[in-house]
Amino acid sequence: MDPLYGYILWILGSNPFMIAFVQVLLDTCSTGLVALLALRWHGSRASWIAGLGYASSTAAIMYTTTVLKAPWVAAVIIAWVAGAMVVWRSNSGWNWISLGVLGGVAAALRGNLAALSVLMLCILSWQAFRTPRNTGRWGRAIWYAAGLAPIILLLSAHHYATTRQFSPLPSNSGIVLHQLYNSENPNSRQFSPDFVSNPHPREIWYGYKAEAERRTGHPLLPGQVDKYWRNEGLHFIFTEPWLVVRNMTRKTLELFANNERANNLSIKDERRFSIVLRWLPDLSGLWTALGLAGLWVLRKRPEALAITVPVIVVIGTFIVFFAEARFRFHLLPVSCTLAGVALSETWVRWRAGAWKSAMFLAAPLSLLSIIASNVVSREPPPPTDWERIAQGYASMNDNELARSALADWEAEQGQTADMLRIRAFIGFRKGDLDAAIENGRASIRINPRDATAWYNLLGTLNWDGNQTVNDGQGIYVLARSGGGGGGGGGNARQFTSGFKASIDGFDIRGGDQRGFPGNINELTGAPSGLPANISTQGGAIFANSYARYLQVTNNVIQN
Repeated sequence: MDPLYGYILWILGSNPFMIAFVQVLLDTCSTGLVALLALRWHGSRASWIAGLGYASSTAAIMYTTTVLKAPWVAAVIIAWVAGAMVVWRSNSGWNWISLGVLGGVAAALRGNLAALSVLMLCILSWQAFRTPRNTGRWGRAIWYAAGLAPIILLLSAHHYATTRQFSPLPSNSGIVLHQLYNSENPNSRQFSPDFVSNPHPREIWYGYKAEAERRTGHPLLPGQVDKYWRNEGLHFIFTEPWLVVRNMTRKTLELFANNERANNLSIKDERRFSIVLRWLPDLSGLWTALGLAGLWVLRKRPEALAITVPVIVVIGTFIVFFAEARFRFHLLPVSCTLAGVALSETWVRWRAGAWKSAMFLAAPLSLLSIIASNVVSREPPPPTDWERIAQGYASMNDNELARSALADWEAEQGQTADMLRIRAFIGFRKGDLDAAIENGRASIRINPRDATAWYNLLGTLNWDGNQTVNDGQGIYVLARSGGGGGGGGGNARQFTSGFKASIDGFDIRGGDQRGFPGNINELTGAPSGLPANISTQGGAIFANSYARYLQVTNNVIQN
């Protein structure tokens, strides 16, 4: 995984309010840059259109208040464009070094943004070849690379420390490629094969690692796992070229459509919780289309090539990889800026009597957005994320709306483990421990690998001794120190010579966390603060305090 956002969360203490507050400030700065760039490129009218367009976009409002890197990616891209515009007319080495550093930061935030620097270096090298000798023609490329190199080296060292792969790219790029290009996913959508237990990035990686090792018959390092699945994905691409072209064509239409293809979040679902989102239309596809018209207006500016770089990178990522709203949002500040330029120029031409020219500039791409929206709307919409909705109401302590969402969910999909887990959570919040325990255990029976369900079940129990929950074991033993207690109402039992706990006849495996280092947070990639040799999770059996007379016999324990 890309590590920078994990470090940001670590610095902010993973506090949801602080994260949202900082991201609101960050997106305010992004809005300011949008307005300033449009002002610089085409005057105050373009500035007002671009600034208000981005500030009122549903995608920006939604993603800014969530624990996702999307607003950071969008901010870094618009900042990189602003920086490129400033340094393009400059021969100052320090200015170009600074832009190179920002390019490295972008790569650390999201791996595909390394392409920003690759394309920029290609442009600078091409310009150097076209420049007469003895004019310092390679200076810009050298200075940019000088700023980029230290960040890339640090990023590669981080990946080596965590995955034993010295590369600036994370060790899941091949896995991502295979997710989209395989025979089980003919439409190239977000997909997890049967050997992945759930769509969490951690579990996706573990599932792919285990399957690659099963197929090859021997253990693999992270880089070897990634290489294996990259080759599998490329094999499918070369075997089914016309299917790949068809899917890329469809994704291109989706890029300009105002229909949302949700990933982590859905505007449709979030409108249940937000009056602002409920009233604002989603025009991301139109802004993207008009952004290309603005790029055409600016084509003769000296920095036009630099402005084109992030457009190519983000649109390329969208078409080749994930055609989803979150990835289109990364370009939205730039798209709104360029759309402001296009609409302002359209008005200028119209006022000047050049009606055909005005219509030619804005109408074709606007029509493309309308047609794309109509075509995409014929596809089945993404399913409602009932889990997020029900959990959201439950977390807000609105039990009636939570129950209503759960009822709609069950009517649509039948009873699921996630549904029972949320019902257990509601029971715990109401103090109905028996219902919480019953629903929690029912949830675990359906999906024993749901870590959240186990944590929630532990939250309903009372035990003595160490209260720190150590997770990842195959079996976890809790007990009371004394004072009776028959184990009812969420109370752990007291183990005695007459009532012994016994673990007998089990095949225990899968509790070693698959070798993940305990000094690295497996979700964010940031340091956990523990010593480098610590192993805090995993194992077959964890016996907490007062597990007296525990008998462990006749078991098979396998790593």
